[in-house]
Amino acid sequence: GEFTQSVSRLQSIVAGLKNAPSDQLINIFESCVRNPVENIMKILKGIGETFCQHYTQSTDEQPGSHIDFAVNRLKLAEILYYKILETVMVQETRRLHGMDMSVLLEQDIFHRSLMACCLEIVLFAYSSPRTFPWIIEVLNLQPFYFYKVIEVVIRSEEGLSRDMVKHLNSIEEQILESLAWSHDSALWEALQVSANKVPTCEEVIFPNNFETGNNRPKRTGSLALFYRKVYHLASVRLRDLCLKLDVSNELRRKIWTCFEFTLVHCPDLMKDRHLDQLLLCAFYIMAKVTKEERTFQEIMKSYRNQPQANSHVYRSVLLKSIKEERGDLIKFYNTIYVGRVKSFALKYDLANQDHMMDAPPLSPFPHIKQQ
Repeated sequence: GEFTQSVSRLQSIVAGLKNAPSDQLINIFESCVRNPVENIMKILKGIGETFCQHYTQSTDEQPGSHIDFAVNRLKLAEILYYKILETVMVQETRRLHGMDMSVLLEQDIFHRSLMACCLEIVLFAYSSPRTFPWIIEVLNLQPFYFYKVIEVVIRSEEGLSRDMVKHLNSIEEQILESLAWSHDSALWEALQVSANKVPTCEEVIFPNNFETGNNRPKRTGSLALFYRKVYHLASVRLRDLCLKLDVSNELRRKIWTCFEFTLVHCPDLMKDRHLDQLLLCAFYIMAKVTKEERTFQEIMKSYRNQPQANSHVYRSVLLKSIKEERGDLIKFYNTIYVGRVKSFALKYDLANQDHMMDAPPLSPFPHIKQQ
């Protein structure tokens, strides 16, 4: 069955390895100006204690688990952690020929994220009821930082089964579409530091990834990486909707431009909300303005066929955060979205030529292929 397959795949990845650094990894540690080994052991010990404590606790939904299970899961995750860390460090050493590795190895958040990701792989292999985001909640890790390690893990560990890779990719999507946008997310602090300048798609996507190419990405760093992935994810979903609803390329670019406008100029619209909510509203308003109308029903029908679609996305949209109030997507559109976006959207109203004079140029739409 599925269960034994994932578990046996995991066991073959860690076969013959210890939950400790190998000689090669110890050599890399020792070549650092400051040997990071003590700090790494301390981080892993802390994570291990927290994990075992929470894993064996009962909740209303989930029965507690025997400490032996917790210790066994932890040990597998530690083996995986050291294996992946070694692969990453060997690659980095080659890439940076002999530069000091201390800086990378001293980033606590990197080690905590990597260990959390290894624990998630183990929990997934054993079909644990403690499903994501349980692990980052108990380890108090910010989704905005945690997701970065996912791609590293997928690239570094070739033994992962297709199921595991699919699972990790779906976690990255959950973070990009909603978890990283919660009101207490580190994303908002990162935005504040950058003077609330949300990067546009053009600033963060690799130029050869546009349907019309020209900018290397103009912005780099944590925010740029995050928004690059967000824009990519949104473009894949919009492309699919436009295909299903037979939408012209011209209208697709207008929808995309409107969606980008909300991300860049109304970032608070995403707070405690879901990427698809803004995408669907942008679709509806631009189709209306350009007279290529599609009803909310038609849009929702196509949306429901997307793999990530979940009814709570359009049935339970945040309306007020103080004394929390929720409603369906149409209510959100009418009471909140239109008020913020209408004057921008009307600039693309073809019937009203006065507006066309000041219609901002359409934003470039990303290619499917991602760097």
